[in-house]
Amino acid sequence: MHTEQVILANGSSTSIAEAATVGVTRALEVTLPDARAALAYRRSVLGTATGDYNLATNSCLTHCGDVLRAGGVSGVHLIHAELCDDFDQCSVISEGGL
Repeated sequence: MHTEQVILANGSSTSIAEAATVGVTRALEVTLPDARAALAYRRSVLGTATGDYNLATNSCLTHCGDVLRAGGVSGVHLIHAELCDDFDQCSVISEGGL
């Protein structure tokens, strides 16, 4: 199952949807302590309203962090590249889990 956060037609509200296409921007392989919990979380938010879009706190990247945390990865702190000067240095920042 591939999911993504989408911005709804009103331009600000978001929802989690099953991805129609698999367009990978960047990939990182992570071993999940509880992959079933991560999958259960993704299924639980599928089709739900997830609030207003916010690059720093409610975006496609923060959705990934939520899934990782649900899967038992600790210390996940993801920062969107547009908020950083150097994509390679801060696109994925962890305080101990990745």
